[in-house]
Amino acid sequence: MNGAKFLFSKAFLLAAAASAPVFANAQAAKTAPLVEVSLTNVKAAIAKAIQADVEKIPLMIKVPAETAKKVCNVTSEGLAPQANSGVPSCPADKTSVELNDAVKQEIAKSSSSK
Repeated sequence: MNGAKFLFSKAFLLAAAASAPVFANAQAAKTAPLVEVSLTNVKAAIAKAIQADVEKIPLMIKVPAETAKKVCNVTSEGLAPQANSGVPSCPADKTSVELNDAVKQEIAKSSSSK
């Protein structure tokens, strides 16, 4: 019986150790800084890419800083928090898969809350 308890506790510790990085990555994603991206310049391109009416594309969306750096013409330093809101912002000048996915999720979220 003691051998079974030992094997069970060893398996439990191995499972806990293996899941720790996944949990840490999930927590980091939740706390990653968000950037408010203006979609004014790319609304038509996003609408076409996600096959939605351009009127459904929001004017602004909050996305992770890495996505904002891909779609806005800014550096990391350019994404410093704005003095008036504390939230960094930038205008998108191109789209990306991540931005399109975020817009799709936002449209679905706003449609389901109505």
